[in-house]
Amino acid sequence: MPYIGKSPFVSTVETAAKTAAYTVIAADDGKTILCSAASADYAVALTAAATLGNGFTVTLKKSDATKFMITINPDSTETIDGLLDLKLRNEHSEVTLICDGSNFHIISHENVVIEQNAIQNPNFIVDQYSHITRSGLQNSSVAIQDRWLYAAGASPPSIFTYSNESNGGIDGKSKWGKYLCTTGGSPDATDHASIRQTIIGNNSSGFLGTDGLWENGVLSMDVIGHLNTPDAPYVLAIGVKTLQGTARQYIGHVTITTDAVWQRVSLVIPEDSTADIDPGTGSDWQIGIGLIGGSSRLATANTWENNVANVSNTSGSQNWGATANNYVGITNVKLQPGQIATPFISRSYAEELEICKYYFEKRINSNTYSPLATSFNRSTTVAAGFYGYTEKRVAPTIAFSGATEFGVTHGASADTQTSAVTAEEIHPTGCRVKFTVGSGLTAGDGSLLANWNNTTAYITISAEGF
Repeated sequence: MPYIGKSPFVSTVETAAKTAAYTVIAADDGKTILCSAASADYAVALTAAATLGNGFTVTLKKSDATKFMITINPDSTETIDGLLDLKLRNEHSEVTLICDGSNFHIISHENVVIEQNAIQNPNFIVDQYSHITRSGLQNSSVAIQDRWLYAAGASPPSIFTYSNESNGGIDGKSKWGKYLCTTGGSPDATDHASIRQTIIGNNSSGFLGTDGLWENGVLSMDVIGHLNTPDAPYVLAIGVKTLQGTARQYIGHVTITTDAVWQRVSLVIPEDSTADIDPGTGSDWQIGIGLIGGSSRLATANTWENNVANVSNTSGSQNWGATANNYVGITNVKLQPGQIATPFISRSYAEELEICKYYFEKRINSNTYSPLATSFNRSTTVAAGFYGYTEKRVAPTIAFSGATEFGVTHGASADTQTSAVTAEEIHPTGCRVKFTVGSGLTAGDGSLLANWNNTTAYITISAEGF
């Protein structure tokens, strides 16, 4: 008699459709649950792992194209690959989970990871700020490399130097930023020092939930650290601070497990009900890495809280400025939406330079008498002309390396050194430069603005907005 019914050799997978909050139960073992969210976010809870049992599997999929999200919540303190919850944000995003009797693990996923990096110059390859003094950094805010700032305040006893190094990162081939303590000490209550980068609002959309507030992000980086005492492991404070609307901060801990050895670390920054980011060209939010922090500059670790100006560290994290020769190095920094950190992807130097020039540009005129702009002589002592540059995010500030490092070429190849150089009518794509000389120009004639007999003259165009 022939076999009637389903073949025992053919695997079948059942589906179930959900449109509102639901709890996954033991009977869902092996099922694919299709979740659509037509008008609001909702949660799918997981029954306790001990009840579902070792080997229980379930696939959850967001099946609609709305902006609303599905949140998968394990029971109590149980986790999904260390996460207390997992979001399905996009249409067709799906995840398959397996239970080990205590927690849940991701065995496959689609469209759960969001491959975006909000950090500029994340592996320190663009260095237009090399003209900045990098020794003796103390109670100041210094742009030490394109898009990276050393921020400090009060009068910290710890003094740091900054250097751009090579052959770092977990691959041993990356450029990296090194912060070395040269004079150590214990901070007073208001002392602080940190490494940070300010991010414009236009890079924020992937981090926002349906309510327009901070949803989720994961900050990852290659780090190396050394302390004279104590021995490793060390605790490093890293986090995010929002600046628009309700200013909030989330600073967490990552562990450096071995002294002076590169490793990759990550911190998931969970959603917050008030942290606000407004898309635009303004300085909307920051990431930071803590070096030192006095008692009034410490955050509560792994907790969203109201922003306190210049919070740099957390209780329990290391004071990297305690002793001379302590250092921290970072590279391959990635801040991406979602909750799962993916491997760092390097941009090319050309791509990174173009991004950095949106904020800052150093124009070096290394050839003597190299031209800057054609000009019109306004008088016997003043010549002015249009000077263009790569578009900046806002009207920048213009600085010249020295008042006497430029000159005006005029008449029969005559060259006259300037006594003053200024920028006027500054716009995102260009400005008017005015060169002043002692005498010798003919009013109404054309001339050429150039650097003087000098190979080190430069112009900086900055719209950083730290």
